[in-house]
Amino acid sequence: MRLLFFSLLILFVLPLHAFEEVNIALPSGDEISVETNSAEGRTLLLWLPSEEGLGSAHTAIAEGLADLGIDVWVPRLHQGLMLTPGRLSLDEVNTDDLIVLLDRAARLGFERIFILSYSRGAGLVLKMTYRWQQQNPQQAHRLAGLLLFSPHLLQDRVVIGEQAGYLPITDYSNLPIYLIMPEYSTKYARSSEIAVQLQRGGSPVFTHLMRGIRGGFQQREDEDLKPVDIEMRRRLPQLLKQAMELLSRYRPAQLKAGWRPVGEKVESSFRAPSLYPIKGFPEPPPLRLKTLDGRDVNLEELKGEVVLVNFWATWCAPCIEEIPSLTRLVRRLQGKPFRVLAVNIGEQPEAIRRFLARIPVNFDVLLDSDSRAVRDWKVYAYPSNYIIDRQGRLHFGYRGALAWDAPNIVETIESLL
Repeated sequence: MRLLFFSLLILFVLPLHAFEEVNIALPSGDEISVETNSAEGRTLLLWLPSEEGLGSAHTAIAEGLADLGIDVWVPRLHQGLMLTPGRLSLDEVNTDDLIVLLDRAARLGFERIFILSYSRGAGLVLKMTYRWQQQNPQQAHRLAGLLLFSPHLLQDRVVIGEQAGYLPITDYSNLPIYLIMPEYSTKYARSSEIAVQLQRGGSPVFTHLMRGIRGGFQQREDEDLKPVDIEMRRRLPQLLKQAMELLSRYRPAQLKAGWRPVGEKVESSFRAPSLYPIKGFPEPPPLRLKTLDGRDVNLEELKGEVVLVNFWATWCAPCIEEIPSLTRLVRRLQGKPFRVLAVNIGEQPEAIRRFLARIPVNFDVLLDSDSRAVRDWKVYAYPSNYIIDRQGRLHFGYRGALAWDAPNIVETIESLL
């Protein structure tokens, strides 16, 4: 009886899966370490990093998935390939290196292989799966779908005020895709547009909108999150399993021929922070919104003034970073025909008021509750800034945070006054 009790105790105390670090040699000559959580099942989730790397928060999610019978592999790309985390880090990854992981999974007999990534990792996933299907048509049925958090699939660099182009590979996506779109992320307002783009190659696309959740919740440390984000992350293993079961009901579309891995790498060049002239100085899109205190503001009625339209959110760190300099700019140009319209992207008025109680401003905050202005103004990143001259024309733009009271910026704006 004691032996039976001791055996049952071991059964409940020991994990139901095995954790292991595996080193895999790559065709490039490099070697990467892959963290594996084995459930000894027939379903594998290959978890690829974003351009910023992995962090450590994925570990608990991977263990939770393994407890649900799903094997998880997490390759440490940045460490193995000595990549510096940042916007262009994944451009240096050779897709043939990643194909080795899929080859290994197929040899081990996994019947269903899903791939998860986020932000700029999504483009890398589309490229590797396309190439692997090209090279392994008899094994292609093993690829069951993609799970993508807030995918960044735009071509760099998007010119401020112009329609963005998507990576060419998005025209060839054929696998079932489950999009996970937290509200407080730059891609949330573009959820429908991203889904339509991914359907061009034949992909069935399902979109899960997460209201009130911060982007990157699946990888951030607890101190960067609110309780609602932490609770969502706790529930994520079950949610991902359900998403995989949904995707498994759909077969990949026939792979379109034609994509080649040419011209995908982006050249990086340093530019001093300055405002960019908008080609042709066109008239701006309509902008008629209510302020936080209920007043109507119509951009058309502000001709004769220089207007800085700033798209922002309280959860956007670069937006918060530039707010004090915007306040100083307004103070510096006081008495001149200049104003700032700060268009908040879809947040509740109560949340904005709480934020402004901590960081007060001296300009109007407008409410874009349905993100219509974001689409009309072709906003793809936050903050995005537009300067309209006194004739009512789009004159300058800037994507990202600026020190708005820097001498060269002030001089540029004053030239319009």
